[in-house]
Amino acid sequence: VAVAPRIALFGAFPDFPLIVLLAFCPAFTRVQAAIFGFFLAIGYGGTIGANLWQCVVSYSISGFVLAWINDNRVTPNVPVMFATGFFGTILARLLFMFVAAPPGIASYLGATILSALYNGVLVLPLYALLKRFLDPAFR
Repeated sequence: VAVAPRIALFGAFPDFPLIVLLAFCPAFTRVQAAIFGFFLAIGYGGTIGANLWQCVVSYSISGFVLAWINDNRVTPNVPVMFATGFFGTILARLLFMFVAAPPGIASYLGATILSALYNGVLVLPLYALLKRFLDPAFR
């Protein structure tokens, strides 16, 4: 988490706890993903001193919504996981924007799209690692 601002590309930086949530979502039910998002946000918000309840709302709802991949029996593969990372980041950041409005919405949305691309790419190696160890959960 502390390294993320140092590896920024064009003003966008990865959100590592969100990447972990997005990679695990296809292996969880909706309730499990919401609970995982809740505890992930508690840990993330507690360590960086962020707006804790906004992180919790954003991550919990995002995990719940994105776990429908598992419920709809969509087979996770590279394009699906990239889309999960991309759209999941957009969903989480938009939810965060609505509960804690940033001062510059246009720049926030631009950074959200770049971060979504960044997270979509970074979720793929984690997905490959999880698929190797949790293969039955990804079916």
